[in-house]
Amino acid sequence: MRRGIDEGLAKCSFGIVVLSHAFFSKEWAQKELDALTARETTEGGKLILPIWHKISAKEIAKYSPTLADKLGASTLEGLAPVIDKIIRVIGPPEEPTKPPAGKDILYSFRDQNVLDWRAALQQIFPDSRPTSSSWTDLDDIVRVLKHVARRNLNHCFFPDGGGMDLIGVSKSLEKDCIELQWSPRFVSIVKPSILQFESFPGFPSLSYFRFETQELKPWTENLNPKYLHEELAEVFPSEYRERWVLDAGYYGYDEDGAEIPIPEDTRSVTRYFKGSFVIFAKGSIYNHLRGEYDAYNGRHNQMNAQRFREFISDLIREAASKEIELEPDRR
Repeated sequence: MRRGIDEGLAKCSFGIVVLSHAFFSKEWAQKELDALTARETTEGGKLILPIWHKISAKEIAKYSPTLADKLGASTLEGLAPVIDKIIRVIGPPEEPTKPPAGKDILYSFRDQNVLDWRAALQQIFPDSRPTSSSWTDLDDIVRVLKHVARRNLNHCFFPDGGGMDLIGVSKSLEKDCIELQWSPRFVSIVKPSILQFESFPGFPSLSYFRFETQELKPWTENLNPKYLHEELAEVFPSEYRERWVLDAGYYGYDEDGAEIPIPEDTRSVTRYFKGSFVIFAKGSIYNHLRGEYDAYNGRHNQMNAQRFREFISDLIREAASKEIELEPDRR
């Protein structure tokens, strides 16, 4: 067991350390922390990820002033925020963070994401990155979005609030529409009128894509006109049923009254009738705004394209006035 622990301490990319009163009462746990501290000192970069469990910085300082100086995720906020903070640094299980080739330092997820976002923009604009650009042709819109539609590269914000990673995009069987893929069995269908790109010199991770949608007729009868979307089950290509059939596992009855099971490839489909979407780098500061500037409240849909660009410009100016660094290695 000791050899196995030593091997893990020597080869791990990160060490998640749960700091608690119980931790500081165990000598063996502190020895393992010493090993991680030695690696962090010699290799550089961020290796130790502290979690504070039922303990304060002041209490930690009694045991170790240097540990108290390391910002930790507190379990007082609940488990989900702790997990989110860890994933921001180490990346998700399916795509963990790796240091760039030729560099020994450990990059956080955000650092690496910004580099990947720049690379994607370079593919779209190989010569030079414009301040603004737009596309109206459906094929062009799909072509451009495919460069950024990759898990953990982007985050797409919905017109009625919330957002998800866009992992794929394609033309829809519905006329003049495209499919936005969130998972293998979950898509949204929209009818875009224009895709716009906006960039800000020195802040590539705040460069974003915004697309406006045209009116799409609801499939659901007597739907509340205030709704921006409807949720359906697609049992066959472009053949919809109400959303509940996904949970029920069947979509009708045969002539003998037996339930007809839904096909294995039945998809959950959200059809948006109108509204604006914006797509940012997942590591962008915009994806982490909360409170008054919470990015998940559909704020962008309450502004026209020009006003939203001004909003991001104001954000950059405000950060500069307060000497807040919005992204690493700006260029």
